[in-house]
Amino acid sequence: MELGKLIQNRMKEHPPSSLSLYKSMKKLLTFILLTSISLCSWAQKEVFRIDSIPSKGILLDKGWKWHAGDNPDFAKPDFDDSKWENIDPNTDIYNIPQKVYNQSVSWLRIHLEFDSSLVNKLIVFQINQNIASEIYYNGNLIKTYGKISNNFDKIIAFRAFCEAIEYQCNTNKLVISIRFSIEKKLPYVNNPPILKCFSLVVNTPIHAPKFAVFSKRYEKITALEAGIFFILALLHFRFYMIYKKQKANIYISVAVVAICLGQIISTNFLYESGFLKPIAYLTFMTFILRNSIYITFAYVAVYTIHTNKFKPSFWFITIYTSLSSIFILFFHKIGVIFTLIFPLLFITVEILKLTNRIKGKIILSVGLITSSILYLIYLIMVFNQFKGIQITENFYLLDLLFHLSVLIFPIAISIYLSNEYAGTSLKLENRLVELRKLSQEKQEALQKQNAELQAALLQGQTIERKRVAADLHDSLGSTMSSLIYTVNAIDIQKLDDDEKNVYQNLKQMLDTAYNEIRLLSHNLLPEEFEKQGLAEALKHFVRKINQSHSIRPLNRPKIGTATTQN
Repeated sequence: MELGKLIQNRMKEHPPSSLSLYKSMKKLLTFILLTSISLCSWAQKEVFRIDSIPSKGILLDKGWKWHAGDNPDFAKPDFDDSKWENIDPNTDIYNIPQKVYNQSVSWLRIHLEFDSSLVNKLIVFQINQNIASEIYYNGNLIKTYGKISNNFDKIIAFRAFCEAIEYQCNTNKLVISIRFSIEKKLPYVNNPPILKCFSLVVNTPIHAPKFAVFSKRYEKITALEAGIFFILALLHFRFYMIYKKQKANIYISVAVVAICLGQIISTNFLYESGFLKPIAYLTFMTFILRNSIYITFAYVAVYTIHTNKFKPSFWFITIYTSLSSIFILFFHKIGVIFTLIFPLLFITVEILKLTNRIKGKIILSVGLITSSILYLIYLIMVFNQFKGIQITENFYLLDLLFHLSVLIFPIAISIYLSNEYAGTSLKLENRLVELRKLSQEKQEALQKQNAELQAALLQGQTIERKRVAADLHDSLGSTMSSLIYTVNAIDIQKLDDDEKNVYQNLKQMLDTAYNEIRLLSHNLLPEEFEKQGLAEALKHFVRKINQSHSIRPLNRPKIGTATTQN
């Protein structure tokens, strides 16, 4: 009415020629008025409309309202929440702009409107949260997780990991109210699985169990990975026990054991529902195992492969990576940069410096760079693009990226160390062959020297025998001959009987001594041995033995021939 009077007064004040202009103004003001009314009505009650539910579900990432404080009327469906703040609870607790972690009790509300085709059908809400909460459907309490309190010390948060709550859609409108509290003084780690505040996915009973299938598949894959890492750890420990000079094996064994334990903890605890406090500490422990310990020992292993000179850059990177997990607690939003990205960049640059000077070790750099790139892509997708827990192609891509980034670098190190071990074994085998050949040559040389020594010894003995025989024959034999000639010159006729007996005994003794000297000289160096050799000398010796009646040899083998008796 006031608008009409205003227009009439304006018409009276202006000439009739301006009537068309005022009509246009009237239409414009009417449009602005209607638009303002519509906008006010929409702002008062923002509705998330669901026309159909796809197989991957619908993430409720819009239409949420938040308000700090506690009032039972907040759960009522007709409560006016138009003045509440817009919020997206599908994110990390510390990344929500409204600073909800500073409030003891807060409320979330969302208005849903279903298409008529969904009325009287069963709908499933999949919940993912890391808070203490009470869930209300149209003012009715449906589910309670953990313990809510105005005292921060009494709050007990609960992780609901894809918990399914069924809802019979009897009407086309539903108001969901969430009363919640956040448990403080926990090591909230900004690392997958992200500690989301509250996430809700609308799904159907047919497609809702898909995440359970994925969860089982994830458990099998991580269990397989843990088994692979355990085998690698045993192999490298065995390599170290065999060849302790290569200390890289024990370092990579420790690194692989760390990531193996991280995978075991992740498989059995982190992707399950339960009270948040132990899960938060296990998440932080997994973060330390997968990042600080694994990256530190893997870097030390690669470094010791290339050189044993520990430079200041080595100690800086080692200390930094081992203590990097602390940054995630003090710098929650950007802690991943200090904890993961910086160490990976430092290590990559350092390894590239080392591998540029040594050939044949490119596989280490390729493995490290590939693993780092895949893990960075995985983190970017997790933190920036993947807000809710939905079964989409992205989820399987995330799964693939993570497992590849975890497996590639340890396998690359194992391949390199295996090649090194195989090369070392081949070198040792070749060296062993050379040593055996050298030993055989030395043995043959020793045998030859032994034969030469025996021949020289025999020659020396022969020379000495010849000298002794010559002395006996030429000196003592001549003396005995002269003595015998002298005794034979005695006239036996002039001797009495006693003298004759003495003479005969003396002559007999002289003949015996002369013959023995002669025989001794001959035996020391037989004439046949010197002239005809050993064989003829032995034959002559056998003939002399055969002339004796007291000795009869049973066999008479021919000298120089081999006789075998079976």
